[in-house]
Amino acid sequence: MASSSPMKPLCTTCGNKGVGVFKCEGCSQIFCRKHSNEHRDILIHQLDEIIFEHDTLQQTMIELKEKQNDYHHLIEQVNEWEKNSIIKIQRTAIETRQEIEKLIVLQHETTSSKLRHLAEQLRKAREDDDFVEIDLRLWKTKLQEFKTNVTADVHPTVTVHEDPFITLVSQLNIKSITQRSEDDEKLVRIFGSVQIDDNGYVAIQRDSTIVSYVRGKNEYSFGRYKIKFNIDKTELYHTTVFGIISKMEKFTQWPSSCHGWSNDDTYYRSGMYHSNNTNMKSDLQGQTSFTIELLLDCDNRKIQYFNEQTKNMRELNINLEKCPFPWQIFFYLRQIEDRIQLL
Repeated sequence: MASSSPMKPLCTTCGNKGVGVFKCEGCSQIFCRKHSNEHRDILIHQLDEIIFEHDTLQQTMIELKEKQNDYHHLIEQVNEWEKNSIIKIQRTAIETRQEIEKLIVLQHETTSSKLRHLAEQLRKAREDDDFVEIDLRLWKTKLQEFKTNVTADVHPTVTVHEDPFITLVSQLNIKSITQRSEDDEKLVRIFGSVQIDDNGYVAIQRDSTIVSYVRGKNEYSFGRYKIKFNIDKTELYHTTVFGIISKMEKFTQWPSSCHGWSNDDTYYRSGMYHSNNTNMKSDLQGQTSFTIELLLDCDNRKIQYFNEQTKNMRELNINLEKCPFPWQIFFYLRQIEDRIQLL
């Protein structure tokens, strides 16, 4: 019997044409000599591609690191933020100190003005021999009140607090803690459809078809007084007037003693309105809400106002023949929901 020869493995690449002599341990395939070398060359090429990708990634990492090291512009941004924040804090501190000083001086001037007024009442009562026990008790009570205000430490009536809603740098605000008294200015309706609210500190126009006037209850004949108020308007182009009138004014028509200003680029002197020239240009145009500090300087026969939004001040000399003492503050409201609030 003849014996059969063992079968030889075939080359994976050649198929049935070549005998496999080398086995790849990586892929377990068998190749002939020729295709074994080709298979090895393929593996070397794949390795070279991996090395190239590695080197490329390495170079990218080096370049990225160099860019990341160039961070001085970010530090400059931080330094600029720090510098600007310090400037804001310093400016706020300066303005706050000035406002505190102004508030304390104003409190002192207010008390001094009231003392001068009381002194005039006492002098006149003594000269005219016109006083009774009720007057004495009233003056003694007022004097004791003034004494308490003078001897009390002013600092508890002023507070400084941070506003937490301002980002990065807190904004400092001044709040004055004062008690309202019967000597405070209040609003009293003269004519029209004005509604008086908040115990005389607020006036609101309720009917735009009716002309409405409001005056203050206090009378001013000597000394200097500051009245601060806020005006809120519902319509930009409707007129609102503020200023003074004489207590003697009879309201049959527009008050002939009116001296003051309006928001439509006019001012009033002796009841007559005038267009502002270059030096009297209004700073109230284009505003529907503004806070005004009105100064009544009876000694020098003039009035001034300070606009807290624009930081501008305006002044009018008063014709005493047209607007005799005592003076009262005066407002004209036109549009419905126009509002005056004493502060």
